[in-house]
Amino acid sequence: MRISTMSPLTQRFHVLDAWRGVAALLVALERLHANGFFYNLPIVRNSYLFVDFFFVLSGFVIAHAYGAKLDGMKPAAAFALRRFGRLWPLHMLLLAMFVAFEAVKLALSLKGVAMDVPPFSGTSSPATILTNIALVHGLNLYEVLTWNQPSWSISDEFWTYLLFAAVCVVGARRLSLWSTMLSLAALLTLILVAPRGMDSTYDFGILRCIAGFFAGVVTQRLWQRAGSAVRSRVMAWSAWLEPLMILAVIVFVSAAGRGPLAFLAPFVFSAMVFVLAFESGPVSRLMTGRVFQALGAWSYSIYMVNYFVVLMVERLVNSAQRELGTSLIETVAVNGQPKALYAFGPAGAMDAMAVAYLAAVLALSFLTYTLCEAPARRFFNRQADRLEQRAKPRQLAGACA
Repeated sequence: MRISTMSPLTQRFHVLDAWRGVAALLVALERLHANGFFYNLPIVRNSYLFVDFFFVLSGFVIAHAYGAKLDGMKPAAAFALRRFGRLWPLHMLLLAMFVAFEAVKLALSLKGVAMDVPPFSGTSSPATILTNIALVHGLNLYEVLTWNQPSWSISDEFWTYLLFAAVCVVGARRLSLWSTMLSLAALLTLILVAPRGMDSTYDFGILRCIAGFFAGVVTQRLWQRAGSAVRSRVMAWSAWLEPLMILAVIVFVSAAGRGPLAFLAPFVFSAMVFVLAFESGPVSRLMTGRVFQALGAWSYSIYMVNYFVVLMVERLVNSAQRELGTSLIETVAVNGQPKALYAFGPAGAMDAMAVAYLAAVLALSFLTYTLCEAPARRFFNRQADRLEQRAKPRQLAGACA
């Protein structure tokens, strides 16, 4: 059964939106580091790879929406304004929340309250605030992640958007070729120079972003140009093709870890996006449900707020350790590396903690989406619309001259 009846050029990908929400939840779950059943699932432990799914999906959706429209500087400027309005306001809200938290720590420390980490130090240095505001903090400027740590990818994605716009303006007729070259060149460079491979963030994350984003652009071009025979076969086979694709992704993420296999992520997620973009099988029908659509709508907020909730949990656990006089953390080997994980209470306590944490993330995401993300996006879209409207009279005048 085909879920979407819209034409390929006007379709909004509701199913892909929903999968972005699911992936955001998995990324959030991994960040809690609670040593229970959920965390020990390989797909959760390795869910950092779903950031590459975000990059591929972003390239696919952006190419679909804007690939044929960015034919000059004015459309490119309007595009940049829209993308800035999509990313920056929520990023600023979270940065303000982290700065406020450090300010509270400073006030308490001045009153003699002991702090595990001194206020405005380490990854929360005042020296990194301006680069966060300018969205350049993910461009290999520092040796650590700063402030809201997941936002490194937002920094990289914004500049990748601008690279995409530049490619469209100067080489739209060769968009597929340029995108293929950029994706492969970025991935090859990542393989050669990145010490942490596909888990690169603050240092070589921009290469990771370019590799995934432009792989998504190529995927969109292939999807758009797929002939009727290909479309008919994919939709006819969707009853088994969609579940098989999801199973393949689960196996890949679970097995890849942080080893060389992880470099295949842009290709695996491109295949996933290509298949699911047809929205024609039972999995797609499930993902059009209200709950999954809400997750898709909140996905950016889920990704951005989870680290703040993690920080609050960390402070609560540290306070509990001091009061109880015992450690609530144990060091275990994760993917061959020692990692500090929460471990306390009876069987199932860490999973109950994970569920409560996800509930808090979802509640905060609903608030940030409703009060910040969606209104800010509408505001910046209106400004971009006005910019485009001002450009049209000049274009018409030039055509009549």
